[in-house]
Formats: sequence, structure tokens, C-alpha cells
Amino acid sequence: MTGLLAFATSTPGKIILGVIAFFVWLSFHDAKVTNRAKAECQADTLRKTLTEVQRQKDAADALLADAEKQKTATENEIADLTRQRDQANAAQQGKGKACEPVDGRVLERLRSIR
Repeated sequence: MTGLLAFATSTPGKIILGVIAFFVWLSFHDAKVTNRAKAECQADTLRKTLTEVQRQKDAADALLADAEKQKTATENEIADLTRQRDQANAAQQGKGKACEPVDGRVLERLRSIR
């Protein structure tokens, strides 16, 4: 142990310990720089991801608005067609007769089609 202590206090030992300390400091400094660069890269990736998510959300909202407009238009069209059907049914029932009698010639022509 005294030999190691004597070597560490000698001039060549001090130089070697200084070089070792420099490399330890350098590796620590590189680790800090690497961690900082990694954090910046992750933050940039997160910003880009959030921007893309917002763009997709805006597109989905626009599609939803279009679908709701189409739904309203379809419901209005269904209501209009239902009203027309009900009016036609009411007009048909209001006549009071089932259907027009078929002429004999028309009946024979229909039978000959078979």
C-alpha cells in the first residue's frame, strides 16, 4: 500500500492520476451532453407527434361535421318521402274504390303472355 501511495505522490504518478481524472471527467461530460441531446430529440419527437395528433383530430372533427350534415339531410329526405307516401296512401284511400276493372281484351292478352 505504501508503494502505491509513494507512486501516487511521485511526479509520474501525479501525471497518470491527472490523465485518469481527465478521462473520467471527459466521459462524465460526454454523458451529460449525450443525455441533453437525447432529451432534446425526445422533446422534438413529442412535439411532432402532438402536431400530427392535432392534425388528425382536426380532420376527424371535419369528417364528423360532414357526417352530421349528411345525417340531417338524410333524415329530412326520409321525413319528406314518408310524408309523400302518407299523402299518396290517404289519397288512394279517399277514392273509395279498390281498382279499375280490367277490360276483357286486356285480360286475354295478359293470360296469353304465359
